[in-house]
Order: sequence, then structure tokens, then C-alpha cells
Amino acid sequence: TVRFSRTTSGFKGWLHSFEPLPSGYEKLAARAANHSRWKTHPFAVSKEKGSVDFNIMAGEEFSSIHAPDSA
Repeated sequence: TVRFSRTTSGFKGWLHSFEPLPSGYEKLAARAANHSRWKTHPFAVSKEKGSVDFNIMAGEEFSSIHAPDSA
């Protein structure tokens, strides 16, 4: 998790955060709710256009668009 304090850094621009995992997005959106210039998006970003399945693992930090490795 990246910690960034808009208030202490003096940043006045817009902040856009992207989180494809539903549980992570809920936490992110709750943190951003009181910030008028912080926009959250419940999806991932890619240079490719379209949709893909996202493999959500028990340890969410290992979730990925790539299939799990059985090794």
C-alpha cells in the first residue's frame, strides 16, 4: 500500500486511484469519500482495450489476470 498525504505534500490536483478487487476497492473508496478531488475506479488499467477475467486468490496480494501456477 502506498501512503500519500495530499495535505502535507501540498498537492492540489486530482488524484485517480484504480483497484480491481472488490474488497480493496471498498476500502479505497471509503478513504477517498471525504476528498473532493480524489476519484476512485473499480477496475484495472491496461494499454489493451477490453475485458479480462481476474483470478482472485485467497491471499489477495497474489490475485492476477494470469492463471495461478500449480507448481
